[in-house]
Amino acid sequence: MDEKRFGLGTVLYVFSQDFSRILLLKLNETKRIKFGADWGNVGGKIDLGETSLENCIRESREEIGVRFEPRDLRLLYVKEIPNFFNKVHAVQFVYGTALNEQTPITLGRELESYLWFDLSNLPERTLDTKEDFYNVRKLFMEK
Repeated sequence: MDEKRFGLGTVLYVFSQDFSRILLLKLNETKRIKFGADWGNVGGKIDLGETSLENCIRESREEIGVRFEPRDLRLLYVKEIPNFFNKVHAVQFVYGTALNEQTPITLGRELESYLWFDLSNLPERTLDTKEDFYNVRKLFMEK
């Protein structure tokens, strides 16, 4: 029997400096099958003893090869998902940042590629909804 678990994680929305585009990561085949999505943001599970901010910094380094400083990342809200993929009661710390699109990206092993997408032309099969992208951008620009 597959037990339901509890998990803490982070999601980092990486916007272009003018907030018109977002960096999305193409998941590898294993992750695409597991999550039923092709594209996602930087993020992952928080390790024991790690803060959400430390996790965002580590995941950014591992997934896109960018070393953010704490001042670069802004906590926007906390999202609770009681039945995440029918397996986990998840709590996600949602962060935002802006990055120059010319910044070199080095992908981690769980990813196949990356693209900067116009917010007006987001791909299908993303982990987050289109409304999530717009809401996060609005929150990030307001703070």
